[in-house]
Amino acid sequence: MKISGVGISQTQWTIPKGMVDNQTANQSSGLKIPQDQLDLSPVARMMAELDSISANDPSRNELISRIRSEIEQGVYDTDEKLEMALTKFLQDLQSDTDSSR
Repeated sequence: MKISGVGISQTQWTIPKGMVDNQTANQSSGLKIPQDQLDLSPVARMMAELDSISANDPSRNELISRIRSEIEQGVYDTDEKLEMALTKFLQDLQSDTDSSR
């Protein structure tokens, strides 16, 4: 008994003579040859776009490096930044409430 490829099932495809590409195969025999397809979700598309924007914008990379450094040093968070963030949050919350009415 010969065992090869434990757990792997192998299928051998026999292509009729003269069938070289998918188009020929489809026309000659009516068979549809499976095609790989990749569908990206809208979130994945957005993340890829953001990655490409970041990679191509040196000023953004500099800003990110500066902010990381400030966070590590403990000087990034200030009362003024907290107040601005809370004000913006409350404004966004108010506009969301107004638009849902």
